[in-house]
Amino acid sequence: MTQIRNVRNLAVLAHVDHGKTSLLDSLLWQSARIELGQSPTETDAEEDRLKAISLMPKVASAHHRDTRIHLLDAPEHAYFGGEIERALSMSDGVILVVDACEGPVPPTRYPLRAAIRQGLALIVVVNKIDQPGARPLEVLTEVRSLLSDLGATEAQRAFPALFTNARRGIVRLRPDGPDGTMETLLDVILEHVPAPQGDAEGPLRMRVSHVDYDPFFGRVAIGRVENGTVHAGQTVMHHRFDGEPVAGKVAQVFGYRGTNRCETEAGLAGEIVAVGGIEAVRLGEMLAVPEAAGPFHPEGAEEPSLAITIAPNDSPMAGQEGDKVAASELRERLWNELLANVALRVDNAEQEGSFVVSGRSDLQLSILLEMMRREGHEMSVSRPEPIRQTLEGAVQEACERVVADCPAVFAAVVAQKIEARGGEAAGQEEYPSGWARLEFRVPARGMIGLRSEFLSDTRGRGILNHRFDGFMALDAEPPQRDTGALVADRAGRCTDWAIDHLQPRGTLFVQPGDPVYEGMIVGERNGPGDVPVNIVREPAADSRDPRDFRPVVRVIPSRGLGLSEALEFIRGDERVEITPRAVRMRKDSTS
Repeated sequence: MTQIRNVRNLAVLAHVDHGKTSLLDSLLWQSARIELGQSPTETDAEEDRLKAISLMPKVASAHHRDTRIHLLDAPEHAYFGGEIERALSMSDGVILVVDACEGPVPPTRYPLRAAIRQGLALIVVVNKIDQPGARPLEVLTEVRSLLSDLGATEAQRAFPALFTNARRGIVRLRPDGPDGTMETLLDVILEHVPAPQGDAEGPLRMRVSHVDYDPFFGRVAIGRVENGTVHAGQTVMHHRFDGEPVAGKVAQVFGYRGTNRCETEAGLAGEIVAVGGIEAVRLGEMLAVPEAAGPFHPEGAEEPSLAITIAPNDSPMAGQEGDKVAASELRERLWNELLANVALRVDNAEQEGSFVVSGRSDLQLSILLEMMRREGHEMSVSRPEPIRQTLEGAVQEACERVVADCPAVFAAVVAQKIEARGGEAAGQEEYPSGWARLEFRVPARGMIGLRSEFLSDTRGRGILNHRFDGFMALDAEPPQRDTGALVADRAGRCTDWAIDHLQPRGTLFVQPGDPVYEGMIVGERNGPGDVPVNIVREPAADSRDPRDFRPVVRVIPSRGLGLSEALEFIRGDERVEITPRAVRMRKDSTS
C-alpha cells in the first residue's frame, strides 16, 4: 500500500452554532479563489458569501496546491452514532470547531471519542474570536483537558490550533496574531492530515458509506475507494448482506467540486466518489472487482427497533389544515423516502391505506413525521411499539446497547431511571474530570421517551448513544403512563371559563380559542382513568345583575406537547393527529 499524495479526507465536527457552516463557507470560497488564481476583494467578498452554502452536504471538496481535500459533515448528535462513524471511516483527520466563548460542550464528547479511537489526526479551530467574552486560550486548555479525559494519544494531544473569525474568513496562528486567510488552514490540513493509503493499480474495493438517490441513475452509492480504480462501464461484484454477490455495471462515477457533484472519468484509491448504476445497494455493502481478494464483511445500517403505524387523518378536522390527505399521497411519500433513507422500513398495515414504518429510534421517526407535516401532509400516527419476533415459541423484542455519558454526580439517578425501564447494567467507568460512562442493555420499549428524561436528569449535560443489540426475552408488556386523559365530549372552541374550572383536575394542552372535537385529548388527568369534559362551556348569566356578567378567570399557560412528546404520551388506544398547523392527540374512536 502506498500514500495517495494528492488527496486528503477529513471530517468536520462542531456543536450547533459553533460556526461549522461559516467555516466551510470560507474554506470553499477561498479554495475556489486560489484555484482560479484570483485575489478576493472587500467589494466582492460579501456578494460571494451570499451564494455560499447554507446547509452542508454529506461531502464537499476544496482544492489547494494540487491536492483535492474532501470535507465530510459528521453529525454531532449522539443519536446518529452510525452516521458519525461512517463519516469518520472515510476520513484520515478531523477538524474540531469550538466556540471561543462557550468552549467544548458535552455533546462534542461522543464524536470526538469516536475519532480518537480510530486514531485520526486532529486540528482544532477556535472560532468566533471577535465575539464579546471570547476566551480562546482558556477554551484551548479545556479542549486539551477533554482530550486527556477521552484517552487521546500523545500525537493527538499535540494538535495544531488556529483561531478564526469564520464569517470574515480570518485565521490567526495566535489569538493576538496578525490576520491571515483560510489559506493558512488549508496549508495546515496538507501538513498535518496524512494522505490516504491505497494502490490505484490494484483490484477495486469500495465500501458504501452513504446512499443517495438520483432520478436518472436510481440509488447512488457514496464511499471511499479503498483500493484500485472505479470507472464508468466497469463490471463489479456487489457483495450484499442477504446472499451471494451479484454482478453489476457502473453507469457513472461522480466526483465533488465545492458542494456540487460532477461527472468524472474515474475514482482513484483514496478518493471519495459517488457511483450510479448498482441497483438496491445498501449501507456498508462492498463493491469490488471479481479478482479482488476477500473476505468481504458488509457493515450495514443498524436494524430498526421501533415501529409506528401511519394512516390518513380521519379525525373530524381532517382536510382543514393540509393539502395532502389521501392514502395514495401518503404511500407515494413513504416509498420515495425509502429510495434514499435506507435506515427505514415501510410495510403495508392490516388496515387498508395504513403503513407500518420501522426506524432506529423515536427521534428518527419524529424527524420523518416532521418533514412530512411541513410538506403539507395530514396523518394519524400510533404509539411507537418495539419490533418483536418469535423464536422457539418465545416472544422476543428488539433491544439496544445504551451508553450514557454524564457528570458523575448524576450517575446514580441515571442508572436508577434506566433500570426502571428494564435496562440491565453492562459496565461503568469514571474519569478524573468528574464524568462517568454507564453502559446498559435496554429493551426497545424502554427507549421511548428516555432521551428527554435523561436530559432532564442530567441538567442537559448528558450524552446518550444507543445501538441495536439483537433481541431479548419479553418480560412484560411495554409500560404506559398511569394517568388518565381529559377528553373533550363535544366540538367547539375552548373557553377560558371552562379551562379555569378544569385546571384543578389535571394539566391542559389547549388554550382559550383552540378548536376541539369530541374524542380529542385536551389534557392529562391527575389520577387514573379517562374523563369526558366540556371544555367549550360558557358561563351562565347572573340573574341578579342586569349587566352582562363575566367572572374573572385565571388561565395557567398550557403544557404544549411537540411531536416527540405527543408520541411518548399516548397509550395504545390513542393516536397523534399531525397536520401542517398542529399536533393533536385523540382517542381511537372519534365522532
